[in-house]
Amino acid sequence: MVNASKTIKIMAALLFILPIGFTAFWFADQEMPASLGNDSATYMLMARHLSPFVDNDPIASDFYHRAPFPPGFPLFLAYSGVSHDFRLAHAAVTLCFLLGLGLFFLFLRRQGFGSTSAGLTVMVYCLSPVVWTNVLGMLSESLYMSLTFAFLLMLPLKQNSGNWRYWGAAGLILGWLWLTRSIGVAMVLAQTFVVFIRRLLLGEWVKPGAVALFIAVTAQGVWQLVKPPATHYGEAFQAILNFLSSDPANAIYSIMVKGAINIGSNWLSGLMLYWVEATSIQFWLGVGLGLIALCGLVYRMWQLQTDGWYLFFYLLILFIWPFPDAMSRFLFPVFPLLLFVTIYSFSVIVCKLFRLKHEERVRGLAVLLLAILILPSLGFAVGRATYGSGAVRHPYSYISEFYQMVDIKDAKTYAQGYSDAMADMKLVALHTKPGEVVLWVKPNFLALLAGRPSRTTPKWRGDQQKFIQAVADTGATYVYISGVTGRGNDDGLQAMKYFSPIASPIWQKIHKSTGQLKSALLLIKHEKLLKEVPDIM
Repeated sequence: MVNASKTIKIMAALLFILPIGFTAFWFADQEMPASLGNDSATYMLMARHLSPFVDNDPIASDFYHRAPFPPGFPLFLAYSGVSHDFRLAHAAVTLCFLLGLGLFFLFLRRQGFGSTSAGLTVMVYCLSPVVWTNVLGMLSESLYMSLTFAFLLMLPLKQNSGNWRYWGAAGLILGWLWLTRSIGVAMVLAQTFVVFIRRLLLGEWVKPGAVALFIAVTAQGVWQLVKPPATHYGEAFQAILNFLSSDPANAIYSIMVKGAINIGSNWLSGLMLYWVEATSIQFWLGVGLGLIALCGLVYRMWQLQTDGWYLFFYLLILFIWPFPDAMSRFLFPVFPLLLFVTIYSFSVIVCKLFRLKHEERVRGLAVLLLAILILPSLGFAVGRATYGSGAVRHPYSYISEFYQMVDIKDAKTYAQGYSDAMADMKLVALHTKPGEVVLWVKPNFLALLAGRPSRTTPKWRGDQQKFIQAVADTGATYVYISGVTGRGNDDGLQAMKYFSPIASPIWQKIHKSTGQLKSALLLIKHEKLLKEVPDIM
């Protein structure tokens, strides 16, 4: 009977794991980046610079030294031998995601969840919009999520108080987590707080946790010495400080309101993809579950659990972060913990209120409520993933933004623009000389896909002479112009007007139906950059 029971459990696990793994690899498998709106190209260039399997690439080296990102994820791509191949890189990231799911399952089991409720929780997370709108990219979040649960599963370190190797491994994982995403400082803060508060209040031995923290902080310190800290973090917090100093009371109120709205709306979007009417049952169910999640978070903090304090510090950073555009992607790696505290808190509250003893059944009810919100959007995802006809996937279905735009017309327009830009990269490589700089608003993608040095197209600020000087300062020979990933009035077709006095077309693409310009490659006339040019505005 024992062997039969084990066999049944193994079969059940395989029936659970195999469909998820097959679907994940099928969904993410592609030969190009999934989006022009993320950092995947920079990560790939950094990985190529670091890889022992790739020949020296001066373009990759150039971007590595200018990139603002920590090295954890590029090192993973580099030493796993996938930095030269997009399909392999997507597969490696997908493997990290699947590993994270397995570690999430083990974490839930450690917290007292039964196999059924833990498996269903993992399944609900897999099906949630926050996953399939973010998992396509070659981004660091999946690796970060795996490292997060790997570290949490090693706690509490006092259980291995005499095992220095265990402490060292925990410290290396914590350091790698922090070097994968800078927001990993939330875990360092959480572990620091819990270790020393437990020492003060409970008299627990602090050495294991302190050793792990020392290793992580040392790793981060070495990185900061090797490569200067990224300026965009300093700029972000300088913007916050400037905002606070101008009118502290209103600034604090504004930050609190905007932070609550941003996190709250992305919590709902993570469950339901898009907002429903505020009077609907789904909306209020989502709000109610969000409040229950907050209760669970406070309860875990009160219990001095590292996962609770980590989630608190992580959300606090997002709460004050002044650039909310990528909030959904930021929530993606901690959404499993948000689901955990929701289900955990729901079971504790219901069992205490109604004096129930079957916590596993109550957890099942919580999962069911979450599924009520999540499952309707799954039809949307399946529809987009299987868009078009025939056995071969439509090219649009490989693009992240195709799943992030509710209007199919807008989604198709963006996806076609993305596809056109990808095709243009071959033309850019064909009509430019190696080593000569090409301007574009997405220089990392142009460098990766066209194999040419690239710089960001200067912004138009209303002054023609300053614009010309900014172009001259880049040392660029060419400029690529496209309507995709536009930055308002200084990109896309508008840029033709700004560049026309100082550049001439090498090639242009025109819409057959409208006759309007789609994209162009221009040769910059250096002899005109230093001459007076009449104001074109």
